[in-house]
Amino acid sequence: MEHILRGNFPIAGTRMYVFGTANFKRPDDKLPDMFKGSDFTVTENLDHADFVYCGIPQINYEDRLEIDDFLPELKAIYNRGLTLVCANPDLRANEGGKFVVRQGLIAETYQQMGGKTIIYGKPDPEIYYRVLLDNLAPKSRALMVGDTLRTDIMGANRAGIDSCLVINGGVTEYDLNSAGLEVTEENINAMIAKSGAIPTYVAWQVPDGEL
Repeated sequence: MEHILRGNFPIAGTRMYVFGTANFKRPDDKLPDMFKGSDFTVTENLDHADFVYCGIPQINYEDRLEIDDFLPELKAIYNRGLTLVCANPDLRANEGGKFVVRQGLIAETYQQMGGKTIIYGKPDPEIYYRVLLDNLAPKSRALMVGDTLRTDIMGANRAGIDSCLVINGGVTEYDLNSAGLEVTEENINAMIAKSGAIPTYVAWQVPDGEL
C-alpha cells in the first residue's frame, strides 16, 4: 500500500484485472483494499488491463482445492503477456479443515508457465521490520508464530527474529501428509532441515488466546 500511495508501484498503467475475489468479506467490492485512495481502477476485461492483481483464488466466490481449476484463466492472462502481482505468497490455507489454493500457488504456477510476477510479503524481511516499526518493538521482543516453513519461518530467519512453527492443522502437517509421511518428530525435523528454514521452537498447537 505504501508503494502504491508513494508512486513506487513497479507497474506501468493503472488498470488492473482482479484474479479471484478482491475482498473476502465484501465480494461485491471489486477494488482491493490496498488500492483504495489511489488512481488505480478495476477492469473486468483482460484486453483493457495493464496488469493482474491476484486476489483470493476463488471461482464464483468459492475456494478450490485443485490448481487445475484455475489454469484456463491463467492461460488467458499469460496469452495477454500481463504481469501478475501477488501480495500473499502462501501456497495453501486451512479453511474449515480443507487446504485450499491460495495466492502463492497461483503466482508459482504462473511463473512455471513463463509468466512474470511481482511478489510482496513473507518471507521478505521488510514485512517483519514494518511490523516491528509499527509496534516500536526490538527484535528481541518479537516471536513469529506460523505454520509454514517457506514463508513464516524463513521470513523470521531472514529478519533475525525468533519463530515458532505450529504443526497441528497447519501447512507443515499438510505437506507431510501430502508426501505420504507420518507426522512424527523425525519427519518434522527432516522437513525443517530440507527447507533450510529453522524455527526457534516447534509446537504441536497453540491454545486459543494463549502462547
